[in-house]
Amino acid sequence: YAQHIMKRLAAFGAAAATGIAAFYSYNGSKKVEHKASPTYLGYHFNDEGQLRQVDSDKPFEWNGASHYDALGDWVTDHIQDAMKDRGLEEHFVPSSKSPHVNIFFKKHPLDSSDNLIFLVQGSGAVRAGQWARSLCINDSLSTGSMLPLIDWISDEGFSVLVANPNLNVDGHSKIPGSESPEAHTLFCWDSYSPDFSQVVIVAHSYGGKSVFDLISSRFDSIKDKVKYIVFTDSVHGKYSCHEKLSPEQLAWVRDHSINFVESSDPLNTPYGIVHGTPCLSAGHTDHVYTTACSQPSFTRIIKTVLSPSDSSSSSLNSPFIPTTTTTLPPLLLDD
Repeated sequence: YAQHIMKRLAAFGAAAATGIAAFYSYNGSKKVEHKASPTYLGYHFNDEGQLRQVDSDKPFEWNGASHYDALGDWVTDHIQDAMKDRGLEEHFVPSSKSPHVNIFFKKHPLDSSDNLIFLVQGSGAVRAGQWARSLCINDSLSTGSMLPLIDWISDEGFSVLVANPNLNVDGHSKIPGSESPEAHTLFCWDSYSPDFSQVVIVAHSYGGKSVFDLISSRFDSIKDKVKYIVFTDSVHGKYSCHEKLSPEQLAWVRDHSINFVESSDPLNTPYGIVHGTPCLSAGHTDHVYTTACSQPSFTRIIKTVLSPSDSSSSSLNSPFIPTTTTTLPPLLLDD
């Protein structure tokens, strides 16, 4: 099986284990002035996307929870301004006149094939544009934010939708259609997917649970439009989401998804089918790094399945799916 899957990955481009550092170097050429203050609480982002103290160039130092949360809010503003600088529109849903949440969308002007990449993060304090707030603060925007993936999506000519599933209350009011991460993901799908013929979903951590709920409730449109789902250390198994799908739905998931899981094994090491999805190593033992470390591999998958020359009408995975299952490390719930 390992030989089969590695041969298949070879079709996506050069070996995915190479080029990670180059892929994730922060693209300074796309860094412009942001609406958020360039410095806050004595910190700024350098040209490599690393948070540094203005006076000493030292990395982040803990100074209490309130300081961390305030800095985290500024980091969110910085990332969301950077998305707008890249041409993504900030949409307030369901309406700016009611309790609302902001999401980000860009219809690529050259996307004649109507291809959409739908990004869904995990749970906790992460907001639109982030995979892991802790990495944005303690490591870099290259590993913690969605900006490198958004840059790749734009360069490939695809459209992009960035969800914001963890912002469920505006003031003291529940946000209609976004009362929970699952409801928000469903709202985004219903609102944006009808305009596209082909969709790829990338979902990290708890985002995987929301996508499994989406498959269950919108299966007809999912199987019609979704070419592939990339999970990164999805926690859907903790909630037994795969056991709630019909046999047809579960077979579709098996043939149209992959889950890159935390592991000490090299990137793309196969583990068989676990909780309904084929699993490969993300090449890192820390849950929060799994999206960043697996991105060089899954972007090749995305490019292949959305290629006009791709003739696979039913399954990308089916020739290479083993029948065995594997026990994986415990899955985390918060990023």
